[in-house]
Amino acid sequence: MADTRDSPIKSGLKTWQRCRSLAAYVLSVSRKRSILSVVFLILGSFSEGVSLLLLLPLLQFISAQGTGTVLDLPTGPLAPVLGASFQIELWLILAIFVAVVTIGALFARFKNIYMSALLVDTVNRLRIDLFASISKARWSAVARKRTADLDHVLTGDIDRVQTATASLFLLIQNAVFLCAYMLLSLMISWQMTAIAAVAGALVFVALRPIRKQGAIFGDKLTTERQRQYRTISDFLAGLKVTKSFNAEPRYIAELNGTLERMRGDLMRYTRINSLGTTLFQILSAVMVCVFIYVAYAVYAMPFSRIIVLLVIFMRLSPRFTGTQDHLQNAIINLPAFETMQRVKADCDAAVEIPQAATTLSPSGLKHSLDFEAVSFAYGDHLAVDAVSFSLPARQITAIVGPSGGGKSTMADLVMGLLMPDSGRILIDGVALEAAHGPSWRTHIAYVPQETYLLSATVAENLKIAAPHATVDDMWHALRQAQAAAFIERLPQGLDTPVGDGGIKLSGGERQRVALARALLRQPALLILDESTSALDRENTQGILSTIDSLRGQMTVLLITHNPVVVEYADKVITVEGGRVSGHGDG
Repeated sequence: MADTRDSPIKSGLKTWQRCRSLAAYVLSVSRKRSILSVVFLILGSFSEGVSLLLLLPLLQFISAQGTGTVLDLPTGPLAPVLGASFQIELWLILAIFVAVVTIGALFARFKNIYMSALLVDTVNRLRIDLFASISKARWSAVARKRTADLDHVLTGDIDRVQTATASLFLLIQNAVFLCAYMLLSLMISWQMTAIAAVAGALVFVALRPIRKQGAIFGDKLTTERQRQYRTISDFLAGLKVTKSFNAEPRYIAELNGTLERMRGDLMRYTRINSLGTTLFQILSAVMVCVFIYVAYAVYAMPFSRIIVLLVIFMRLSPRFTGTQDHLQNAIINLPAFETMQRVKADCDAAVEIPQAATTLSPSGLKHSLDFEAVSFAYGDHLAVDAVSFSLPARQITAIVGPSGGGKSTMADLVMGLLMPDSGRILIDGVALEAAHGPSWRTHIAYVPQETYLLSATVAENLKIAAPHATVDDMWHALRQAQAAAFIERLPQGLDTPVGDGGIKLSGGERQRVALARALLRQPALLILDESTSALDRENTQGILSTIDSLRGQMTVLLITHNPVVVEYADKVITVEGGRVSGHGDG
């Protein structure tokens, strides 16, 4: 959260650094498109300024109340070349005016197209970059973060970054227009331009406290939206359990509390911001009156010049207000970009760089997988303590023991998702290193206790493990998992949607589809982590029959505490308190 005691310089530098960081990212997406957007913006501003400048001779002609259609224009500094004045037809001035406005409109169109494309590309690139960083990070790094927080960064925060980026674009646009109009007004009267510039600068400085409140509100908004997303995510993830305990009021109260805090912060900020808008409108009216009085009574400016300057400054006023508003929006939403960059940096620092494990067997596992005095800790908690054991190839090994004994952590170590703090994991006598993890996992299939199914068809769920699998391959895997019979009875067979998380299937059916998906991969090592713990006897027996049929074909690791499952193992490793307490035959 922002420190409300920050000095103006420190607060300004912080905002500047955030803006510069986002601007640098936008340039990295497409430097050419960024430059073209600014070029069209400048050209559009210039053409709009010229169109306003053309109003001056028209107003002079009208104020002169002449009857002809020829304008006698002074040449000013070009008098030595063109004479004191030159004549031009009214229709030509009007034609030039229309042409300049048309050109300006075209420049504005091109600018809008390029800026829109740049905005979309920036947001998409940011989302993909963060998504890729999360996907490439080591499991141990990602597992420390809350899923709801990552989900919020990828969805909620990205919308705020889009708003911040659009605000920066509009801020640049207004800044260019302000410069163009100021240059135009300088050509008409430098004295009045100086007065207007000083007044505008004073107002901008006076509104600084409101911008500071915007930065504080932006940081609070980031925190409260994250809390809101966590509450909703937790509620939906455990909806069935929540309803079974009648615990809905707890989540409703928690969400309501977050929304009330957000409402309070928003209303406080709105009161402060609206006060600034009100003061600006009042001061603008006062400045216009002062401007007219000084221009007419002090400098005796011609009526036509006063009108043109008034038009310019009236066009400047909403631009100035817009600059303040866009800067406020950018300040409020820039913390979201900072959060995204921080998450991305954390993930990039923990990136899992895939390297070909050329020293490992191409088939994945020929002889054995061995743990040699392997230890692993989650912070201060020692989950695996100097464990040594061997998994023989093409045999069924069961790791058994009470919950919390370190069995699932050992499975993660076997897959290379976690790396030992000490000791070694050997695959056919070769040490498994962190860089070998992705390559090693191409030979592994994993079936967790909580079945993971997409809200998609049966076929799409199967192809997660083997994207290029044929229909025949899928049916073969389903038959191996004893799932073919019930899939055939589904309305559309393989093309039947399974619903959100596979809700249209029973627990046993979901587990068999998950097993078929694992077998479709044709792995060298199949890991089943408590995959039968929530099934009835009939479904458990069906899966165990499948496992039994794999004996001698692939290496199978069973993580279980079910005695029935243990009976199918060739080898049993007993684990308790993170240590191996016994070995035996199944």
